[in-house]
Amino acid sequence: MMSHKKGVDSKKAKYYSLNYYFFLPYPLKPIPIRGMKKTIILGLFLAFAGSVQAQINLKSIESKAASTATGQEISNLLTSVESNIKPAAETTDFATKKTSWLDSAKKAATSEQGAALLSQLAGGLKSTSFGSGWAAIKDKWFASAKTTNTNSGLKTLASQLVSNLNTSSFTGANSKTTLDGLIGAIK
Repeated sequence: MMSHKKGVDSKKAKYYSLNYYFFLPYPLKPIPIRGMKKTIILGLFLAFAGSVQAQINLKSIESKAASTATGQEISNLLTSVESNIKPAAETTDFATKKTSWLDSAKKAATSEQGAALLSQLAGGLKSTSFGSGWAAIKDKWFASAKTTNTNSGLKTLASQLVSNLNTSSFTGANSKTTLDGLIGAIK
């Protein structure tokens, strides 16, 4: 029995010496092995779950940033198309709504919004503003504008609109080239 008691006393001495060495106010207690697996598994699970949540949040932030950049490109395209078309090429009805249209165009962030606004602009142009090829694609173009939901679809709509305008409808000799460059820049 003495040896057992001596073993216990030596364990206490070991714990007290560690307390003295690390300046711990309370004696160290041995960590029970039973239940340790659950604690380790729970800790690993929480670390993994936090990592997954951080990755999800990062992807969300990246997609918002990407849509913001695309929104800026769409907004720039719409306002540039309108500003490169002579006011004389617009109907009087559209001219009265131009300020609110421009406000909406500056806030456009998606290809759907861009297509809808591009459709409003095309509808607000006089028929004499277009070349002879517009009559053949006009109905199909407006139908496509209602269903467009991608940037490539928006690029196609803008390209078709710009290419079917008479050169006399543009504000300058390089307007069409400028707009083609803006359309091509959309990703």
